[in-house]
Amino acid sequence: MARLCQTPKKSYLQNMKYLLLASAVTLASLSGSAQEMSFPTLNKGDYSSTDNRVVTSSVDGHIYFPTEYAKLTSGTPFFQDQFMKADLIDAEKKLYACNAVRINLLTNEVNFLDPASGKEMVVSAPLKWIRLTDPASNNKYLFIMGDQVPSIKKAQAGTWFQVLVNERVSLCRQETKSVKETIVFGQDKQASISTDDFYFLNMNGDFKRVGGWKNLQELLSDKKGALDQYIHDHHLKGKSAEEYTQLVEYYNSLAN
Repeated sequence: MARLCQTPKKSYLQNMKYLLLASAVTLASLSGSAQEMSFPTLNKGDYSSTDNRVVTSSVDGHIYFPTEYAKLTSGTPFFQDQFMKADLIDAEKKLYACNAVRINLLTNEVNFLDPASGKEMVVSAPLKWIRLTDPASNNKYLFIMGDQVPSIKKAQAGTWFQVLVNERVSLCRQETKSVKETIVFGQDKQASISTDDFYFLNMNGDFKRVGGWKNLQELLSDKKGALDQYIHDHHLKGKSAEEYTQLVEYYNSLAN
């Protein structure tokens, strides 16, 4: 089987920050008794083969077979279609640096290009954290597997969540993909994939689904006056992930 990535040195475990998501660690040093979560920082010096993104052996994979539908007319099963550089952490907390990865949010699998054959593969190892880096824009996208979140519902344990805010109060987005098939007489079966966004707050030890823009403000209502003024001044309507992110980041800044 094809393999991907080079296992780095273990030094990445030496640089830990109290961020959002990790292996359900209770941070007793924080005020109160609420359960918090942390995520290990992934710094350039923490692993080998970063500068040239050499992809060699370590994580097993099997061949990826594209959608079983005869013709996909719209939508995508992936977070983004293009492959990106990635930092991956598996269930054993091993860190890998890889140069061609994309996340299939329809199946919650992780795909990579085998450097030897050029074929698209599916990672077999149970990955738990992913940080994607767009090589064109240098934008970074952080993901966590649901089973790493304390208080997660069992049905969400195998779901990838994008971490939008990674602070005292954290914000995650779940992009849910659904498939609709149609059969046109005399033609091949066709399918379209749609995406729905759901937001979650990790706050006071709870991972809560946000029931819309107004509900987000209600969950942060202990700073209602300041948030109302901020929403007014910045003309926020809650129409995008960027606006959800902006409001939660501002809320955290008030606490700081």
